[in-house]
Amino acid sequence: MTFIELIVVLSIVSIISAVTLFNFTDFSTKVSLQNLAQDIALKIKQAQTNAISGRLSEGFATGTPPSYGIHFQKDIPSKFVYFRDIGSPRNFVFDGGCATIGEPGSECLAITTIETSDTISDICSNDGECDYEDLSVTYVRPFPEPTIYGTKDGATSALISGAQVEIVSAKGVYMHIVVWPTGQISVKDGPVVECDGVDVC
Repeated sequence: MTFIELIVVLSIVSIISAVTLFNFTDFSTKVSLQNLAQDIALKIKQAQTNAISGRLSEGFATGTPPSYGIHFQKDIPSKFVYFRDIGSPRNFVFDGGCATIGEPGSECLAITTIETSDTISDICSNDGECDYEDLSVTYVRPFPEPTIYGTKDGATSALISGAQVEIVSAKGVYMHIVVWPTGQISVKDGPVVECDGVDVC
């Protein structure tokens, strides 16, 4: 093998390795983001299942149907909260405070921390309005349909069309989780499409 042949072979191997590494990085990013999206969807499903099945958590009043939910906050993009709504009367939103997780009187049951570089990038309603400050998706027995509230410009209101949670990787790859008013939960590729209130996205 001549020196020129060796250089050519090394160049070909280098090009193939670079292309493979580039594609693997993109694949790894997509897998990581998809795993996060599925984890969020499963947590929402867990709240729905626990509420419908009648699972009682410490702190519920006797005879009160269980109510569980997931809370997202845009300014804390690497965490979300699994909570129980034990207010009297219930307000279907997370009232805050996770200093005493799971203890009587505390709505906070668990905090999920996103361990990867992926984050929650936006919170939207299904009618295309985005930039919500927070989102509470709550389920109450025996209903599979969620009660969804979001806060925008300091005002909390019901999102009757449903909600979308957008997530993004460090490389700018987007996915979003859609919570429908019927109780269905789905995961979609790409960023949330803002519809300016004209259509359901």
